[in-house]
Amino acid sequence: MRALRIAGLLVAALLLLDLIVYLVLPPLKNPIIGLRGLFVADTTTGYRLAPSWSGLYDDGVVQGRIRTNRLGDRDEEPDREDPPDLLLLGDSFAFGSLLDQDETIDRWIETLSEGRVAAYNRGVPGYGPPAIREHLRRCPIAPERAALYLFYNNDLRDDNLLPDMGLTAVDGFMASRIDRGGRTLDEAEIRRRIEERIAPSTGRFLESWTRLRNLRRLTGLLGMKERIRTLFEPERKLMSHWGGYGFSDRNVEAAVDATRDMAGIARDRGFRFRVVLVPTYGEVRAGRYAALTESYASGLRDAGIPTVRLLGRLEPGDYYSHNLHFRPSGARKTARTILETIRRPSRNLNGVDAFPGWNFPPQSLVNCQVAPTGAPRRATAPPDFGMDPASVIVDN
Repeated sequence: MRALRIAGLLVAALLLLDLIVYLVLPPLKNPIIGLRGLFVADTTTGYRLAPSWSGLYDDGVVQGRIRTNRLGDRDEEPDREDPPDLLLLGDSFAFGSLLDQDETIDRWIETLSEGRVAAYNRGVPGYGPPAIREHLRRCPIAPERAALYLFYNNDLRDDNLLPDMGLTAVDGFMASRIDRGGRTLDEAEIRRRIEERIAPSTGRFLESWTRLRNLRRLTGLLGMKERIRTLFEPERKLMSHWGGYGFSDRNVEAAVDATRDMAGIARDRGFRFRVVLVPTYGEVRAGRYAALTESYASGLRDAGIPTVRLLGRLEPGDYYSHNLHFRPSGARKTARTILETIRRPSRNLNGVDAFPGWNFPPQSLVNCQVAPTGAPRRATAPPDFGMDPASVIVDN
């Protein structure tokens, strides 16, 4: 009888919490609906960004305008006569998921440098190392200085090391082409699953229950299973898990090989290459990178590929709690660190300056508003050479 009373009190408490959530929090929206048409199928990488697309990301918590150019990149139209200084590669962090068009890392680089450095956004949400390598190989733009690969530790996940991540695009939506059992889905089945994902929720209770589930990190009630697992697997809370896919040392080797290929492509095309280690929310909270991330960084060090560490520059508040992508502050701090890295004299294996002649006055790296859309990408004034380099952790 006592157990029944406790169970009844727990149910009543959950219902009360559900009511509070329903009344206090804004209704969640399905952001996928507004992204119809953003993706097109690709025979090698599974999908890519559609050219000349514009729309709005809106999940009921944040909104962000998204616009692609004729090349299918989230940036302004490229100028063949004035190539960018930096080329940003990677997945949703490079792309700027949940961020407005003027809040992405590339835009912050241009704003914080007062237009002295032009950066180009070549990021694609969901891409893993093999797809990023192919995306770089196809890129018609050769930056003046360097390509920067923004690594996030889900790049070490099983699915992200497939050439197409097990994904495709149907009717403008990104979608899985295989189920969790490994069975290949036909187009009709993929369409049916897409329709289920974009179908509106029915019923006030279901809608509020969805919002309640998104409070699991706050309440701890619905994340108990994951919390118990992390007691026995401490590294788990540092990794980016999704869909039951796992990580392994073999994945690290595959990711290092793909990254080495990227560095080779950059070298053959005459520009430099670096990897920026973007920490997960869990890594920022723990104050250390996951063991597999460190293993990946060690592999890059052995391959002579420089890395830039963002850990120590970011705080938990720089991530959205409901999605764990960057807030604008996280993108701004990443851009600032990249610029400080540029200012720091660094030698590669051949003893040549990694970014020769790039010094920026500290007063130009300030907290400021993003330049409005249409603002010049590059200032006419040359960089101010001769300033002391900033202190930033760089593995060479």
